[in-house]
Amino acid sequence: MDAQSNIIQNSLAQIDSLSGADPSSDGGGGSSAAFSDLRHLVEYSLAGMVCLLRQVRPHLTRGDAMWCLLMSDLHIGRASTIDVPVTPASALAAMILQRTAIATSSWSVRGVSTFHRRWSSGGSEKGNHRGYLPRNPRAGGAVNERMEWAQDKAFQAAGKLSCDLSELRILRQDREETLNAKSTRQIMDDSSIKKIEDMEDALRKVSIEVDRANEVVRRLELENKELKAEMAASKLSASESAMMSMEIAKREKKSMKKLAAWEKQRIELQGSITEEKKKVEQLQQHSTQMKKAKTEMEGKLRQEMKAKEEAVARGEEERKAKEACEGGIRRKRDALRRKVEVDFQRHRDDIQRLQDELARLKSSPRPAALRSPLPTSPLPPSPIAAAVRHRAPVRAAAAEAAGRRECLTCRREVCVVFLPCAHQVLCACCSDNHEKKARARCPTCNLRIQRRIRVFGATA
Repeated sequence: MDAQSNIIQNSLAQIDSLSGADPSSDGGGGSSAAFSDLRHLVEYSLAGMVCLLRQVRPHLTRGDAMWCLLMSDLHIGRASTIDVPVTPASALAAMILQRTAIATSSWSVRGVSTFHRRWSSGGSEKGNHRGYLPRNPRAGGAVNERMEWAQDKAFQAAGKLSCDLSELRILRQDREETLNAKSTRQIMDDSSIKKIEDMEDALRKVSIEVDRANEVVRRLELENKELKAEMAASKLSASESAMMSMEIAKREKKSMKKLAAWEKQRIELQGSITEEKKKVEQLQQHSTQMKKAKTEMEGKLRQEMKAKEEAVARGEEERKAKEACEGGIRRKRDALRRKVEVDFQRHRDDIQRLQDELARLKSSPRPAALRSPLPTSPLPPSPIAAAVRHRAPVRAAAAEAAGRRECLTCRREVCVVFLPCAHQVLCACCSDNHEKKARARCPTCNLRIQRRIRVFGATA
């Protein structure tokens, strides 16, 4: 079902519900007559309201009645209570209007009846108002039903209005009679007051019916406009749907092109994936070869490390043997040095003792044999000097065998040179002690020390 058919069916259902729920319908069947157009219906309704207001207030002119309706927003009940400014001319014409009230009311009744008969008759009017219907059969049927319903309401209102006008005429006659009787008796009957109240109620009901009819007409016009707008919207939506279908077709073509391009790209990607798989297999083979080579290299490295450890162990053993040998040499050298020192000290004590004895002998009176001059032949060398001369190179050789220059006393590094013999056998502390003890001879060669020189960095 399209949008247009849906709108028409919903409109027909709404019209049926409104016509079925209307409390003013009498259920006797509607007439087939109708107005030529809505403007004619409005003019007729306005004329009926003016005529009704003039019947209620006979002294009003047609212009005054129109003015009262305009001031009360076309409400007959409020218009009947509005006071019109009275001029001298209108005051003079009040009597004439009051006398012609009955004739006016009868004319109004005849006009309504004539209008009803004219519109109730069939003929060319039906063809005239059918020309305003739309060409769509469903929409035309809906509008026909609404027009018939509006005509029924208008005819019902016209019939009620004619009945009310006749009753109003009768009541007005009764009122005039009552007023005449009041002028003579000054007493008003309660029944006349009740009839007047009933008449006012009837007038209010008639005005309500007229308002309802006007409201129905306005609602019909609005619904007609809404139907036209909905039809235009349905046409617009149909055109938009066509445009959307064209756009969807274009998108489908583009999607097919993209799908073909993606399929081609997928084939290319599959080829590239196959090539990459081959490369991966080659890389795996190369990796396997590299792992084998790595395993071989690790085996060789372990062998080399093992050989290196063995070489280090042999070097350590050789180092330990060398250290043991050096320790034995050092012990032998120390023993030799101590022996040399002991011999040297003993010989030095012997020399000192002999020197003391020689000095003592020189100071004592010696015998004549000793005073005689000594022979000029050289004396044999003394054993002490020979021992000193013999042990000096031994001690120097021992120091050289040690591979370092150590002090003869404290075993520290030597740092003092004796001149002129140039021996370097004492450290600074032992040299100072040697000098304080007034020992002016070299402990190595027994030469007189003329100068002591402090040397820094002698090992360098």
